[in-house]
Amino acid sequence: MVKTDLFIEFNGKKVEEKSIVEKAKAIWKDSGNKMKDLSTVELYYQPESGKCYYVFNGEASDNNSFEV
Repeated sequence: MVKTDLFIEFNGKKVEEKSIVEKAKAIWKDSGNKMKDLSTVELYYQPESGKCYYVFNGEASDNNSFEV
């Protein structure tokens, strides 16, 4: 198995994929959901705005972004 890391650099800011994924999972859990009920997470990071938009289990919500 090969260990991989993905970093996104933009305007002097460095963001790690792992931290974005963990933040999205925390939002799911903090919303009262169970991790076993999360089957897919789609993340759309926009470095120019510093926001990441997420879709859980194929369903977007009205407030579906967080600051990165």
